[in-house]
Amino acid sequence: MDTFIEKLLALSQFLSKLTWKKIFQLAILLLVILLAWATFDNREYLYTSLNGPMLPQLSPSNQKLSKHVTDQINDAVMRSELIVGIQVTIVDFQRNTRMIIYTNIDNPQLKELYNRYNSGSIAEVSLFDDDEKNNKRLVNLINGEFVCNPFKDTIAAKLVPEGEKYVRTICANGIPPRYSKFAGIIGVYLSREPTPEEVDQIRTLAKQLSSEIYDHDLK
Repeated sequence: MDTFIEKLLALSQFLSKLTWKKIFQLAILLLVILLAWATFDNREYLYTSLNGPMLPQLSPSNQKLSKHVTDQINDAVMRSELIVGIQVTIVDFQRNTRMIIYTNIDNPQLKELYNRYNSGSIAEVSLFDDDEKNNKRLVNLINGEFVCNPFKDTIAAKLVPEGEKYVRTICANGIPPRYSKFAGIIGVYLSREPTPEEVDQIRTLAKQLSSEIYDHDLK
């Protein structure tokens, strides 16, 4: 009983010293603590909400490039001696697949090889697999990087190995050409290894086409 009375007296003395200013400060402090705890507890949900989905979910079977975009791709291939083809691939992360939706090749022999492959195979192939080089390249593309690799080190060499006779290097960029969104890949097939100046030109072209593809057809 004495302990209870002592506690009441202590509480009474504490309350008697409180002013409206101190009560307001205490309330603000408690509110800040509660908000900080709630933010920390829901940090994953808040991050996703603020930044949007990192990897958009597309339905590959329904995707088709517009004439506006394909005309630009065809023109880029036709105008360049270095570029023998440009290929557009979209991805489905849920199914771990990639699917080619457009290819323009101006080398007759290479075009025949790809037509032969397309006529005798399924349209979709694995996105990530047990190929370490392929997976590393994909991660770089997802992170918004522009990459150039020898043809023999790309998945294209696995699908069409005879293509190495006509393609030396493949440069690629994600679609769109920026971090936080990744809907597909634009690959530029080159007849030889490009010079540093040509790499810059191919990078500019790939990013420009990538933006056009995303803004007009995949957004």
